[in-house]
Amino acid sequence: MFGINLRYRFPVIGGCIGGALGGVAVYMTNLAALGFGTTVVPGIALADPAGNGYVNYVIAHGIAIAGGFLMTLVLGNFMDKTPEETVSGS
Repeated sequence: MFGINLRYRFPVIGGCIGGALGGVAVYMTNLAALGFGTTVVPGIALADPAGNGYVNYVIAHGIAIAGGFLMTLVLGNFMDKTPEETVSGS
C-alpha cells in the first residue's frame, strides 16, 4: 500500500470512490445484514435474504470493484501526467 498507492495518490482516491459507489448501491437496494463479520465471499452468508439480499450483495460488490478500477484508471490518466519539458533553443 505504501509503495504504490500512497506514492501516486490516485489508487487510494479511486478505491475510495469505488467504495462510495458500492455504498450507494447498498443504500439504494436497502441491503441489510443479519450480523457482523467478514465481507466479500464469506460475507454473503450475513446478507439478509429478504428482498433479493444475496443478489444485491453481489451486485454491490461488483459495482464497488468495477467503480474503483475504472476511477483509478481515469484518475491515473489525469494525475500521473508529468510536466512537459520545455525545450530551450540556443
